[in-house]
Amino acid sequence: MNLSTRSEVEKAYCDFNDKLNNVLQQISNNRANILDEVTRRYNQELTNLIRQSQNELSETLRNAIWDKLVIAFVGITNAGKSTIIETFRVLFDEPERKEALKRNPSGVDGAIIGDGQADFTKYYKEYNMTINGKPFVLIDVPGIEGNESTVKEEIVNALNKAHCVFYVQGEGKKPDEGTVKKIKSYLEDWVEVYSILNVKSTAFDYEEEEERVKFKTDRVVGLESQIETVFKNALGRNFSKNITIQARLALCSCANFSSIRKDLRNEQDDLVTNFGCKTKIYDFSNFQEIANCVDYLSSNFSAKISDAQKRKLNKLCKIAINNIKSIKN
Repeated sequence: MNLSTRSEVEKAYCDFNDKLNNVLQQISNNRANILDEVTRRYNQELTNLIRQSQNELSETLRNAIWDKLVIAFVGITNAGKSTIIETFRVLFDEPERKEALKRNPSGVDGAIIGDGQADFTKYYKEYNMTINGKPFVLIDVPGIEGNESTVKEEIVNALNKAHCVFYVQGEGKKPDEGTVKKIKSYLEDWVEVYSILNVKSTAFDYEEEEERVKFKTDRVVGLESQIETVFKNALGRNFSKNITIQARLALCSCANFSSIRKDLRNEQDDLVTNFGCKTKIYDFSNFQEIANCVDYLSSNFSAKISDAQKRKLNKLCKIAINNIKSIKN
């Protein structure tokens, strides 16, 4: 299927829907001639499956976002997902944050960051931003590493909008193949996945000069290798690459923290003392690599969106055809 523009993709969806309507019409035309109860029952089951496929086609097309890149952030609880999103909000002038800062110039950042206690996202939240003039959306998705049945609908709604996924992995826990496979089960086959290894640390870890040379210790390099292996095995071609950062340092390099987050303000002051300036903190955090990735993806989002929709259509077609073949057999 060689589809490159929005109109072509939408036409392909409509064409396939028309083919399904033709099958429904054939069933309807033959219904009066069928006397066998078993055949009637299977015809009804086939009708229900086709209508279900049509609903999925319609839902997919209705939820498609064509004018900006959508990145869903998922990951393990307390891995630093909110810290990364907060850093993006600061760096790229997220409107909600800008308005809050006007009302409270003394500082607003850090409100969505956990305080070290259990922190569970219950609802997905969208943040609209621009990078070098290009729009993109970050979605904070509820955690999927445990029993997420209570937030499954929120997860599905968020991931159905995504063109790519950033999975945040903390340094303190080895990558879990079961959790990564859950991502695949939610995403099916059409979304690109990046792993984000967030190395957690504090100002105390960088008091000595030799500690400020690099943060990729042998342990971190080993964990990167494990992540690559687990994600490639579980996701195959859907896995793109791993990016290793220090989100807390990145946030402290640019944030204007709220007065209620004295812990983060003190951390920021200590880091400036250790590194000498905020620019050096940011450079050391390696956050620019993830920013560059979003910049690149935003520059090519039209092709990525088209490709994602083509993959979705192919998948939905295969499901519908296999269902029809199964019932006919």
